Amino acid sequence: MEHNFYIGTCRYESFFYNKFPPRLHTTKEILNYLVNYNNIDLNSNFVNFIYGGCLHPQIIDIVKKYLKDSNNIFDNIDTIYIEISSLKNYLIDDKYLNAFYVEDYNIDKNNMKQIELSYDDIYNDLVKIKDLCINKFKIKRIKIITHVNLKLKKTNNYILQRDKLINYLLSICKKLEIDIILPDKILLSKYNDIFLEDVLYDGLHYSNIEYPKYIINNSL
Repeated sequence: MEHNFYIGTCRYESFFYNKFPPRLHTTKEILNYLVNYNNIDLNSNFVNFIYGGCLHPQIIDIVKKYLKDSNNIFDNIDTIYIEISSLKNYLIDDKYLNAFYVEDYNIDKNNMKQIELSYDDIYNDLVKIKDLCINKFKIKRIKIITHVNLKLKKTNNYILQRDKLINYLLSICKKLEIDIILPDKILLSKYNDIFLEDVLYDGLHYSNIEYPKYIINNSL
């Protein structure tokens, strides 16, 4: 039986037994997690924003259980699935914070800098992520999952920032020989004429559990 591990958002985590429970969006957040996977202090400054809402009441108990088992979390993992879905972080004291949670919690941003990751940022992060996964954790395969890049009904165009990120990832994964999963291509192959509003009811969460199930079943 193949053993998998998942890092990403709530869109796919229910399909994986082994996973990091908080929601991570950018390569900066994912790289930081892989460097510190067994050394996460839930009492440290900004921990809730470094590790994607890890103190949220709905997942705090799952996070605490993860931390108890974290030393051996990557033992015997065959494939790691990493969802990368944003270019945006907030930066403070050399810490990269999850922009979604910073904005959702409406915390003081006066000492923070909002940044958008560049092609070079993502490339360099993925080089390090690949090295950690393959050489340190001895994981056999890496599969990157992108955000859903479908056209909007109201404009008949893609979301520009999302399209930009996916084009970055396509180019970088090709250079680094990393597998990439494009949920929109998988959905279009099944449903043909489909728009973003049909798939993600609020732009974030799937409208129908069959959509992520179909994507993951066709990617394992």
